[in-house]
Amino acid sequence: MRKYLSMVLTFVAVSTLPVAAATQQDLDWCSEKGNPTLDQQIESCTGVIESGVFSQQVLGLVFNNRAVALSQKGQYDRALEDYDRALRLAPTHVDAWIGRAFIFKQKGQYARAVQDYDQAIRLDPNRPTSFYDRGITFQLNGQHDRAIPDFNEAIRLDPKFPRAYSSRGNSYGLLRQSDRALQDFDQAIRFEPNYPYPYSNRAAIYKAQGERDRAIADWRKVLTLMPDESLRNRAEAELRELGGSGAADDATCFTEQFTI
Repeated sequence: MRKYLSMVLTFVAVSTLPVAAATQQDLDWCSEKGNPTLDQQIESCTGVIESGVFSQQVLGLVFNNRAVALSQKGQYDRALEDYDRALRLAPTHVDAWIGRAFIFKQKGQYARAVQDYDQAIRLDPNRPTSFYDRGITFQLNGQHDRAIPDFNEAIRLDPKFPRAYSSRGNSYGLLRQSDRALQDFDQAIRFEPNYPYPYSNRAAIYKAQGERDRAIADWRKVLTLMPDESLRNRAEAELRELGGSGAADDATCFTEQFTI
């Protein structure tokens, strides 16, 4: 599985709002100003909520900010409660739909995640990351025929979106469309040459095609990019194997080796 989060969690600025029971520091920290810790952000947002002086629309944004901090701490159930509150108070707030979708995706509730991404896209159809994240959700659920159109749209909106090329390449590879997969991995590498996963996934295809030297070159490149431990161990194992018996069967490469 992929080792990064596809969504950037965004705090909504509320620091220009009037101060009553909530202090200016609460407003700043709730908006992530002043480099607060996650606990300080959560406590400050709680202070703003409990002050009782802000409108429902503003409170919707504050609940969203607290949900983001809770999500970053891995407290997904509490974050979900805050996103639910945020969306009741501010139902047109796109980031809250995306934030809740991310949690549903993390919890493996893919259908609910897709529903929230659908709503985010209806509210803002020009955000490429929303299509990308929905595509990743389809991909995680094995629905590559639905993932690819979303990656297409993400790339149409942002033609230099390397992760969208890389993820579309994964889906093409798993659908045995190797030529298209290789083209996408090439583009992903072109736009983000220090991201290791397009190299590893391209190496899987080269290995399946018997192109040993190309596979070795890509795995060696992976090791220069400081990958995480899992990918580093895999690269080292693949290089040992390629120095010996040659390519594995392509079913192993395509069903197990691609990294989303």
